[in-house]
Amino acid sequence: MSSLVLYCVITTALYYLGYYAAITRCFWSRYPTWLKHLMGCPACIGFWWGIGCGALGWWLQLPFLGLPARHPVTVAAVGLGALVWTPPAAWLHLQALSWIDWMREELDKKRPDHATTTEVE
Repeated sequence: MSSLVLYCVITTALYYLGYYAAITRCFWSRYPTWLKHLMGCPACIGFWWGIGCGALGWWLQLPFLGLPARHPVTVAAVGLGALVWTPPAAWLHLQALSWIDWMREELDKKRPDHATTTEVE
C-alpha cells in the first residue's frame, strides 16, 4: 500500500513540475506545441510518468498492489493507475496551492502597513 501512495505522489509531483511550477518555468515555457499539449493533460502525461516510475520501481523492487516488483505487468499497471489518479491528485494539489495563495493575500490585507509580500520597495 505504501508503494501506491509513493507512486501517486511522485507522478503528481512530476506533472506539476513539468507543467506548472515556477521553478521549472525555464523548461516548460519552451516546450514545442505537441509536448505542451501532452504535458498539459494530467491523464496522458500521468500514464507516461507512471510507466517511468514503474520502471524505477522495477529497479528498486517496489511491488504494486500485490503484483511482483520485477514484472512487465507491474510497470504497465503503475502506468494505468497513474492515468487514473494523476488528474484528481493534480486538481487537489492545485486547489491547495490556490487556497494557500488566497490565505496569504487575506493575511496581507490584515497587516497594519497593508503591504503585500510580493511588492518591491
